[in-house]
Amino acid sequence: MQCSTAKIEALIDAALSAGAVGAKQMGAGGGGCMIAYCPRRQEQVAEAIRACGGTPYICNVHRWPE
Repeated sequence: MQCSTAKIEALIDAALSAGAVGAKQMGAGGGGCMIAYCPRRQEQVAEAIRACGGTPYICNVHRWPE
């Protein structure tokens, strides 16, 4: 699709280097946001995103009881 930006790609690389299991661009187009899946590494990945010029928001996803 080629709708990412150099900054989003840098944030994805930073997140993956800091221990994220996966990361990708998201949003309504134009490459404005990215998401990183990083169980038990949230603080490390957030710091890497911050150091790269991004603004991290940590969202904890909990599994519903069965």
